Amino acid sequence: MTELLQQAISQIQQLPPDQQDAIAARFLAQLQDEQKWETRFATTTDDQWDSDGGNGVAGDRSRRNCSP
Repeated sequence: MTELLQQAISQIQQLPPDQQDAIAARFLAQLQDEQKWETRFATTTDDQWDSDGGNGVAGDRSRRNCSP
């Protein structure tokens, strides 16, 4: 575990249980969302990118590596 994550958890542990659960729920949802996007991008073929018709990422290949 990184030092930054340890610091965050240390601060979260000081919060009331309901706030800890709220933060944990958001964190887990974010992780699941990131995993879904990673899977979708990893399984997209070049043909799929090219057949997008300019309606999304295929219209701007530079967006493939952008951050949310």
